[in-house]
Amino acid sequence: MTAASTDATDDAGWIGDLRASQELWSRAPSAHNTQPWRLRVDGEQVELGWDPARTLPVTDATGRDLRLSLGAFAEAIRLVLADPLHGGHDLALAWSWDEPGQVAGLLRREPDGGPSGDVSGRGRPDAAEVPGNVVSTSPAVGEFAPSAAEVAARRTHRGDYVAGPDGIDAVAALAAGLTEAGRRLGVGLLAVDPALATDLVRVADREQFEDPAAAAELTRWLRWRSSSRRLRTDDGLGHEALLLPAWQVAALARVLRPRLHPAARRMRVLRTLARFASAARPGALLVLHAPAHLSPERECALGADLLRLWLLAGRHGWSVHPWSQLLDVPDTQAVLTRAVPPGQRPYAVFRVGIARGLAPPSPRRTDIWG
Repeated sequence: MTAASTDATDDAGWIGDLRASQELWSRAPSAHNTQPWRLRVDGEQVELGWDPARTLPVTDATGRDLRLSLGAFAEAIRLVLADPLHGGHDLALAWSWDEPGQVAGLLRREPDGGPSGDVSGRGRPDAAEVPGNVVSTSPAVGEFAPSAAEVAARRTHRGDYVAGPDGIDAVAALAAGLTEAGRRLGVGLLAVDPALATDLVRVADREQFEDPAAAAELTRWLRWRSSSRRLRTDDGLGHEALLLPAWQVAALARVLRPRLHPAARRMRVLRTLARFASAARPGALLVLHAPAHLSPERECALGADLLRLWLLAGRHGWSVHPWSQLLDVPDTQAVLTRAVPPGQRPYAVFRVGIARGLAPPSPRRTDIWG
């Protein structure tokens, strides 16, 4: 057998391990559980793209959440396949954002002795072909390295929290989860004052509930039963994921529908919902910030840091609840932008704390292969 055919056999092996472990790495997070990712095998590598029908053009108009979710998804794959139980493969994701083609990058197995923790493209045979190429690789020696089991156990807890760490303590504990490449880039964490956090969430929830387009977009991803519609069960937000009774989710969906939304807004029902949703809760509200004006490729790579922070929170016994609406509403985004260091901007906002009970796993699609 020649060297070339040996490499091809090995690569076919890693793609087989990738398919076999889908139940584990598919636990990657996405806004509203849209799961926008698509995979397509291309010889000895796998193309990572997205389905435009699974994006949020209203509340994620810039595509920030989309790119972070794709980065977290790629990181989940790399962490699972790095586990010896699932092949022990050293994978890299070469990011190359193609908006018209809906392609984010290429996932491939690293040759032995390949670069580790390098997002600049140095050391890769094709790095010089793409100016500013961004490559996400395996964690450097000494970095936090979550296991496949931790990736599979990840949950978003949207329910009640009974306690939580002090914000400064949470920042100190979770900073170790940042990649070496992220730290070199200037990625950091910031804790928001609890009183300010409650006010910001109330404003953001009110603005999103009262905005007809944002409300309609949320309704599209709520999964509730009705005699007149078929319930999709492999994506979106059902009452189990929201940790609410089924009747409350059905009522919320009806109130936010375009036909009833104007009346609900006039009657201030939506403001009441916002106050209920943003009631003061224990836990620390944290902001992930990085240099402003990142390229799409570097925003994707930032998703790896976000997932690693959430997995490290789980290792501390803390649950996580993302509050992206704070960055989707201009007024609250402006407050958080002023709070981060000069030259930086917030890219993700989330709460960490000790939740009441366990969150069930949200549903996952299996039809992601092209």
